[in-house]
Amino acid sequence: MSKKLIILLIFVIAVCGVYGSYYVYADTVLVPEDLKVFQGDLNKSLSSPSDTYTETSIEQSDANLTKMENGPSLTIIPQNQRHLMANTIRNENNYTNIDELKQNLTRENARAFKYDLMLKGNVANEIRSVYNPAIIPVLEEMKSLQEKMATDFENGDNKSYAADIRKMNDLGKKLHDLTVNSEAQLQDIVKQLG
Repeated sequence: MSKKLIILLIFVIAVCGVYGSYYVYADTVLVPEDLKVFQGDLNKSLSSPSDTYTETSIEQSDANLTKMENGPSLTIIPQNQRHLMANTIRNENNYTNIDELKQNLTRENARAFKYDLMLKGNVANEIRSVYNPAIIPVLEEMKSLQEKMATDFENGDNKSYAADIRKMNDLGKKLHDLTVNSEAQLQDIVKQLG
């Protein structure tokens, strides 16, 4: 045998050995840890549904907004009450954990890469789908829109306030579309890893 063939054979055996060791380690140590994480996320998802979008709720909201736009001005509400309501809108902050969510999405996408290495592409794709980074811009836009809503309400601007709510409904639909299958996909991931 030539030296090149022997070196190539040793290299292939070494690569297979390293990959085999990684696969065994990942399958016996990392996958059970991941399974606990995904089960925890699934339990959180089942116990606190955050998705409030429904076609009926959006249609009802749109009907109310049309009435608001064409109804009496918000300025009939005394300024101090509008100020209190605006502060309530500002303090309904559902977006305080966006930075934490970004870190979680980064971590979970790295976890998906691990399943690519284990040749479990279907699990990796489902992880990427559940922990979709496209959620972040939608949440950031909702957060800034919430501040605008509060300001428009405080200023008594019916039309702008109604437009803000319409935009928030559109963003809610986008968020719904991005997360609608998350629970089912988490169940699939848990089933495949379990």
